[in-house]
Amino acid sequence: MLIKTVECNLIGKKIHLAYTVNAMFDINDILGEKDLFDVLGRNDRENFTSFCEILSVLAENGGQCRHEAGYSKESMVTVKELKSKMLPGDYLTAKSAALQAITMGLKREVIDEDEEIDEGLAELEKKANRPEPAS
Repeated sequence: MLIKTVECNLIGKKIHLAYTVNAMFDINDILGEKDLFDVLGRNDRENFTSFCEILSVLAENGGQCRHEAGYSKESMVTVKELKSKMLPGDYLTAKSAALQAITMGLKREVIDEDEEIDEGLAELEKKANRPEPAS
């Protein structure tokens, strides 16, 4: 199973972010008493450092998930690199990507394998949702 990741180009590297259980525990250790969404929402030096640590964890987990799924190993981003090389525009992009990865990690896709699928109904719904041809 391939864990869903969020691709992000940052400091000249393509990284994939994933919020796994391992990432959750590592991030909780980083945050201590701080709230994750509070850190993501604030723009100050203290929270920037925490954010870089969180981003590094998400990238490490995303890279590991992809590597285990057969993709080539990605170069990791370090907290030091992020702190020294991230541009202000990249910071906003990275925050958005991190939030998206966390949200995807919290969602649970439930597929009931025992549920019968009405193929006729599915085809009807497919036809009903097609756009009308232009006249």
